[in-house]
Amino acid sequence: NTSTYTSRLFSLLGALVFVVSDSLLGIDRFDTPLKEAKFLVFITYYVAMVFNTLSAIADKEKTEAKGKNA
Repeated sequence: NTSTYTSRLFSLLGALVFVVSDSLLGIDRFDTPLKEAKFLVFITYYVAMVFNTLSAIADKEKTEAKGKNA
């Protein structure tokens, strides 16, 4: 099902971008301070949130479509 695939893809992308965000935060705080760390963490965090939101929307659309077909 396309909706299931889309939901899972957005969820995966959100998780991967969260890993990047947290990695940048960890590197900046505990290893090597990064000049643009605040900006990069901010951007990657919100991109991850957008992907997770899109995943929830796609999942909701799948659930609603399933209810209409019942």
